[in-house]
Amino acid sequence: MCEGIASRGGAEVFHVAASGAQAFNVAVDTCAISLEGAACCICGTEKLGHDSRKPEGLVCGCSCDRTAGCVHLSCVVRQAATANFPGIYSEAAWAQWRTCARCHQEYHGVVRHALGWACWLRYARTEKSVLAVQYAALLELASGLMEVENFQGAYDVLEMMREMTAHITERNFRGIYALVTRVRIYHDRCSYKLGMVDGEPLDFFRETISFCENIVGNDHELAHLAALDLGTCLLDEHSVTEAVGYLADRSTLAERALGADHTITIELNWRWAQAKYRHHFFGHENFRKELIQSICILFHVGDNSSRVLGDHHPLTENIHASIELCFAEQLDWTLDDFSPDLREVAQEHL
Repeated sequence: MCEGIASRGGAEVFHVAASGAQAFNVAVDTCAISLEGAACCICGTEKLGHDSRKPEGLVCGCSCDRTAGCVHLSCVVRQAATANFPGIYSEAAWAQWRTCARCHQEYHGVVRHALGWACWLRYARTEKSVLAVQYAALLELASGLMEVENFQGAYDVLEMMREMTAHITERNFRGIYALVTRVRIYHDRCSYKLGMVDGEPLDFFRETISFCENIVGNDHELAHLAALDLGTCLLDEHSVTEAVGYLADRSTLAERALGADHTITIELNWRWAQAKYRHHFFGHENFRKELIQSICILFHVGDNSSRVLGDHHPLTENIHASIELCFAEQLDWTLDDFSPDLREVAQEHL
């Protein structure tokens, strides 16, 4: 047993390979039913994959149509590894570890989880001097673990990365400052999910935003990602009135900086609609108007998410679940409550 582990690169690599194989099988099994008869959009075959010696199932975890964007995980891994030169970190090339080349959206769920393990397995034995490559590979692993809500596993990886950050020279930091910022955001998100925040959670996330804006600036994607976490925390902590104003402002800023079709903008708008919906329960003046506004926003955001991310994306599914919840709680709604352009959509729920 020990000789077998040693021959495969040691205990760490053996563990990564075993965990990666398990994540690989879960991804394939999860996608198997809906992709029967399809072919990989990278290699063009149905069952062979990169390693043609054994069959391999297909997966689809992006925004493509279910059959048009399905791939073999081994083909994605080979494509990403080929795009990245050994020992060199380039964000544009590295994005292929998590992004579909066809729809340009990130993989999600069990597929992202499997790719995270595959990425770290690829670079686990990289020379320690190639800090940016190891750092980026660990971040892919942490992202994959978060995609399947393994926040403890992600937290452990991110803690290791924070220790690595202490040894980053100023010269190296300039090349991976965005990665360091993302590690802070993800680490703080996992800490909150695990109930490990000392003090007031809202102040905790405000400090995260301040850190991000100092490093990457106010208009950077990561600054808006940190703002999304604070907005979500406001809802979780039942600070609904503050959440309405804050999320309205941040949605506008994100749309201006990132565009209406960016995933962060879509999620900010969803959270804003959630805040407005919850706010109407306070019974203030014009609460009925706010109620209708919130469901109209959800309709528009849901349509946009379906168009951009696809019907099977977790964010789209969460938005549609919010719409269903609204209609389940509002038993006295009629079609007359909605504008003519939304009545056909509302009729499906009434």
